[in-house]
Parts: sequence; C-alpha cells; structure tokens
Amino acid sequence: TGDGTIDFPFYSIQKAINEGASEILLLEGIYDNYEIINGSDLDIKPYLDNNVVFNGTITINSPGIVDAEWEQHSDNIFKTYIEEDIWQLFIDDEQMVMARWPNSSFENDMIYDKNNWAHSQDEDLDGIVNDITEIDSLILESKNLSDFSNEEISGATLIANFGSFKTKTRTVSINGLDIENKKFEYFPIGNEYRDKHHYYFLEGKLAFLDSSNEWFYENGILYLWSPNGDISDFENKIIRGKNKTFSFNFLNSNNITFQGFKFFASTVTIQNSNNITITNNVFSYPNYSKRMLGDTTSPLVTNIDQNLDTGILPSNSNSSGVIFSNNVFEYTDGEALILSGDYHTIENNYFHHIDWSCAETQAIGLTIYCNGSNIECNRNIIHTTGASATLNLGARANISYNDISNTGLAQSDGAVVQITKNIVESSETSYNWIHDTEKMGFRFDAPVGSAETAGTEGLAHHNVIWNIGKNGFGGIGMMIKGDYHEIYNNTVFNCDKTDILILDEEGLTNLDTYTENNAADIISNHRTNDVDNENFIPGFKSNNYSLFSDHSSNNTQTIDPLLTSSVQSVNYDPLLILENRYLYDFTPNDSLLIDQGKIINTLNNPIQTHPNVVQLDFTENYQGNFPDIGAYEYGSEFWIPGITFEPTTYPWIWPTNNIFGCIDESACNYNLNANLDDGSCFYSLDYYDCDENCINDMDLDTICDELDNCIDVYNPAQNDVNNDGVGDDCEFINLKINEINKNVLKSINLLGVEVKNENKNIFIIQILDDGSINKFLNFKK
Repeated sequence: TGDGTIDFPFYSIQKAINEGASEILLLEGIYDNYEIINGSDLDIKPYLDNNVVFNGTITINSPGIVDAEWEQHSDNIFKTYIEEDIWQLFIDDEQMVMARWPNSSFENDMIYDKNNWAHSQDEDLDGIVNDITEIDSLILESKNLSDFSNEEISGATLIANFGSFKTKTRTVSINGLDIENKKFEYFPIGNEYRDKHHYYFLEGKLAFLDSSNEWFYENGILYLWSPNGDISDFENKIIRGKNKTFSFNFLNSNNITFQGFKFFASTVTIQNSNNITITNNVFSYPNYSKRMLGDTTSPLVTNIDQNLDTGILPSNSNSSGVIFSNNVFEYTDGEALILSGDYHTIENNYFHHIDWSCAETQAIGLTIYCNGSNIECNRNIIHTTGASATLNLGARANISYNDISNTGLAQSDGAVVQITKNIVESSETSYNWIHDTEKMGFRFDAPVGSAETAGTEGLAHHNVIWNIGKNGFGGIGMMIKGDYHEIYNNTVFNCDKTDILILDEEGLTNLDTYTENNAADIISNHRTNDVDNENFIPGFKSNNYSLFSDHSSNNTQTIDPLLTSSVQSVNYDPLLILENRYLYDFTPNDSLLIDQGKIINTLNNPIQTHPNVVQLDFTENYQGNFPDIGAYEYGSEFWIPGITFEPTTYPWIWPTNNIFGCIDESACNYNLNANLDDGSCFYSLDYYDCDENCINDMDLDTICDELDNCIDVYNPAQNDVNNDGVGDDCEFINLKINEINKNVLKSINLLGVEVKNENKNIFIIQILDDGSINKFLNFKK
C-alpha cells in the first residue's frame, strides 16, 4: 500500500488521511478511481504543479494500446462489444451526439439552438404530438418523421420542451402510433404542460443512427455510423466512453481545500460537509444524462447534497460554507451547479456551454440553482447555456460583478437572473453585465397572473443590461414585480420590448418601490407599451433618464450614444467574450447623464418601510457636484465584471507518462494502459480462476481437485467420518487393479510429481504402457 513517500506513495487519498496526513500531494498521471473522502483540515493538490487528471471514461479504442474489434451490423453501421455501460462518447477529443431525430451537432453550438429541434402544434393536447417540422429548414436532417415506421418510433425517448422553462422526458407509447401521418402519443406531462412553443427531439432507438457524429449503445454493444462504410473511420481513433459520474465524494468532511486538478467526464459531490473549498480546477464534460441507458431521472451533476440515488436536491441540508472559486465548468448536459445548504460562495469561475438539453433538471430550467440561503455569487463569467433561467440562488443571495450572456438557448421563457417570489427579500443584484440574450435580463418574478402576490424588498443597483430579446422572446431588461423594492443606478438599453419595467398591475403593485438614478431607453409600467413620462411609473421615482414615448421596437432611439463607447462597435461572439469585454465602456459621456443624479445613502437615511432591503451608500465617491445617472460615474475607475484569471479549456494536454492502475499481468484486474501501480490489483485464490471457478475439477462437484478428498466421485459435501483425509465416497472402493501383461511406465502423485510405488500414505496414479491408469492408496501399516 505504499508508505507515503514520493517513491512509494499511498494508493489512495483516504489512506493518506487515515495515516494522519494534513497535506496530500498527487503525482502526475491519469486517475480512474472513485474515492469517498472523509476527513478534516486537509489540503489536497498536485505535487509541484504536476498534471493530474481524474478520468471518468474507459478507453474503447486507442491505436497500439486498445484495439476494438468491429463488425458490420448493417450498411454503414458497425458495432463492437464493450464490458461496461457507457452514457457519453468521445472520439479524438470530440463529444459525439446520441443518435437522434432530427440530427444535430455540437459544432458551432448547433445543438443548443431549439430551432434545430422538431416542432409540434401548439394546440396539441398533452400526451399527443402532431409533428409540423419543416425539414427543409434543418441543416443536418433530411428525413421526415413519416419516413420512419411505427416500430422504429415506438419506445423512443421523447425530450420535450412543452413546458416553457421545463423540459421533460417521456417514452413514445406503443398505442396511438400513426407515424405515416406524423403523429404519436406519450404519457402526459401534467400541470407543467403549456400550449405554446413546442420543441422536441427523439432518442433511444438504433433507427436514428445515420450520421458520422452520432452513436448508440444498447446491451453491451456500441454502434457507430461509418461514412466510408468500413472500420477505417474508427480503428485509428481514440474512443472513450463515460462510465463514471463522480471521482470524489466529500462525505461528512470539514475544512478541506481541493485544488489544481483537471476532470474529464467526471466531477465531485459534497455530502453533509462544511467549509470545503474547490478551487483552481478544470471540469470538462463533468456531467451528462444517462438517457442512453434508459435512465430519465434528473442527471447527477456537480452538487452539494444532491440525493445520489434519486437525483433530487433536498430542501434542507446541513452543509455550509462551501466555496467554488477559480474553476472552469464546461460542456455539460445538466446544470453546472446545484447546491443545498447555506452560506456557500460561487466566485471567479468560468462557465460555458452548460446544459444543451435541459431535460429533467431541478425546479425550473436553471444553470446554477440553490435552494438554501445567503449565497455569494461574484465575478463569474457565464455564457452559452440552454436553460431558460441562469441564476436562482435562494434567499438573501448576493449576485455581483458577473458577466452573463448568450443564455436560454434550449428553452422558452425565463430570465438571466430569476428571483422568484419567496427569495426576493434582502437579495442584492449589483455590478453585473447581462447582455446579448433572447431572454429577459433580470426579474423579480411572481406566479403567472398573480403579480400582486410577488415578493418584496429586493435591491438591484449598478447593473448594465443591453441587447436583450430576439424574435419576440424575452426583450425586457429589468422586470420588477411586487413592491417595496429599490432600483438604483442601472444602465439598460437596446431591449426589444421595455428596458426597465416597473410593473403596475391595476394600481396594486410597486406603490412603495424606489426607482432612481437609472439610465434607460425606456422606463415603463407595461411590458410592451411606452408611457409619456415618469408620472406613469408607480412608486417613488426621480433622477432617471428615459426616452419614454420616443422609442421604437427596432432600437433606432437609444441612450447608447450618451455613453463613452457604443456597443455597436463590438461584434458579440461568445468565443471572444474573454478578450472583447475590455472593448466596452459604459461611462456616461453626455451632460444628460453626468451630474444629473441624486445622492442615495440608505445607511444614513434608511427607508423606514424597507427594513429588509440591504442598506448601502450607493453613490459613495461620486465625482462633480452630484452623482451621475446610470451604473458608472464619469471620472471614476471603470469596473469590468467577470473572472480575473486566464482559464484553461478543453482540449487541454493529457498527462503522457503516468497512468495509474494494476500493472501485474497475473492479477485479475490487470490494466494494459497503466504504467504506475495504484494498489488496486486483486488476484484469484489458489486453484481458482478470477471468476472463482475451479481450474481443475474432475468430478464437477465445485471442489477443486487439489482440495477434493475424493477427486473422481461427485461429493460436494466432502464427508469424511474417520477424518483420514479420504472422502467417505472413496473409502470402500478398491482402487488397486492388477492386470496381466501390463507394465507400469510411471507412478505419480496428485500434483504430477513422480513417486515410488512403495511410498506409504499417499494416493498413487500408475500410468501403464497400454494407455490405461491404475489409481490406489498406499496406507502406512
């Protein structure tokens, strides 16, 4: 098991913990193990910045190392047999698409675009699909649904965004199939079903495998589609399959720092633990749905206290003080993070390409979700996400200095920052950039049709929100439902509908909301209609700048020219977001905004009716005679939100020297790929093979011949009344045979060692010259 030195390291982290280590260093290599960590006051990191990768895949093919055996299944489809279930596939560092209809691709983020999904009629009853997909509009699909047979569609997995911010999985029913007319049925969704915006695709059937970027797995067989019609498309490629969910489970632990590692197709779970810091790690493809295996429950993701059996995030948790900082989370199916418990921190992380299917996620569709309280979410960059909403972080959350864009691509409805009724109070959202998304930017929300029952006493200040909405979706920069809120010093423009909406529901809402020092194209009390002046805005309002009724839906009138740098000069590209963020400058550059604000300091002048709103000096250190209107102050340092490090993203460099595993060829679990032993070898017992079957068992009684007290008579009970070592079933058999005209060539014992006939108290086998044998026992006299 090693002694913990560099030459003879321990074979597991828990072994080091059990030996009393406080600092645990990992040598460079690829680690395929899963460990439950139970300990306190630990620092776990690579040795001397070694390249350490925790791998959640098995290697199916790697030229010169592992050679899969392929055979043709039909036409362009080839198959190979594998020993473990897999639910995600990679070929030469490229993620493959589970065979589906309509086809899609991860290239150019096509798979995130719901316009590449199939469509059904909005008026369909729950449980019925009448397909209206226009195949000519899809780049990668040429088949209509009607080109399949009823048998090929029956039993398929339906991934259905039929509930706006909820995407459900269902099985296509054997009943009601009319594929010729593009119709099928499924078990109804229920209360979450909506009669609008129906997008879907189908998986789970080999019939959908018709593209080189697709794969299918069933009952131990991996299927791939070859464009050339032969195995040359696969035999020279590195093929990996995900077979592991977690590399580490921090269980009942405290005060642990875990830093500096890479994860491939694997991640961590934290269970009932406190003060765990996960920092400076790269999580590439950390989580993925098990739909390929027929498991349609919520995917297991990077989490705090997610139930590992059901996938459900419990509403109560004892975990607290967990920190995720300076990490990269990239390429997931399922949320980036889900957290239970209180006082966690999500700080300085880079999240991109998160949750392309959004199927069966927690609560509403979310990128990061917490159902606890007092969460700090600061200085993160988040872009290219599927879920309708990006952040919903529980009660009293602080969301600040984040840069969030290109969100909600795979669901309808939603907002980037979604603060629902019960968690508005004492929340603070500030110093964020929210932009270039078809969703809403920020929302104090309420139940549908019940804005008057929305939350109260929320705070939003110094946010910049622009380029919101697309094709009639989203289009509202800030939507404020409820009452007793404080909305200060925000800059909001280029929103398709309304920039700042202080919602007035029949004169019942926002009567005690303060809206001050905000710069926007339009501040209104209605989702789409402009108002003539701020007198129509409910609540207390002053020192705002808005074009009010001088606004058009195509953004020809905007406050953009009043800022130092126009956003029109920056061509938004999510792949360039890290460098392009330095091209923006939202500092006011016009007298319409400069010195036109008011001093707002609720520390010194608290609003008596808002006891639970966070109190601050909002215009501290203003320049000139008065504060400026909007999120920035002319003459002050220009703040840029988001991460403060240069992220490492996949493909990154794999370790080339050390692969840990069992390196003893005589072991049952010998790993051909490994070059460093990890102590995991296990061996068969004497006389048995690795499957615990006897190597020699002449009488087939499951007792190995070397241990059997009567090897040529079936006697599994091994009865031996006189305890002489000879089974009772052999005791009265005369084994000595005398034959005339036969000569003994050799006499041996049971082990094949040659003996003399006069040897006593042994079992002797004589080999005769006619090919027959004599068997007898010689007893001592």
